[in-house]
Amino acid sequence: MPRVVERSEHTPIPIQKSDLPAGDAVYFCRCGLSKNAPFCDGSHKKTLHEQSGKLYRYEERAGNLEPVLIRIENAPSTEGVGAQ
Repeated sequence: MPRVVERSEHTPIPIQKSDLPAGDAVYFCRCGLSKNAPFCDGSHKKTLHEQSGKLYRYEERAGNLEPVLIRIENAPSTEGVGAQ
């Protein structure tokens, strides 16, 4: 079933090596595009061109995620939604 997942972050959450029992630092995905969720796989780099106030959908084409700009007329503002 298709769904829209709103994300506003373009970078992963770093977990420092000192926070882990052993091993290297890890990064948790915040963009929603990682194929290795909950871990970051670098897919957020595709979101860096996004413009504020625009809605994008990412579709897989020939094995690559490609952005599609969704045009919404008279969409309600989401400014301040989720703010704490």
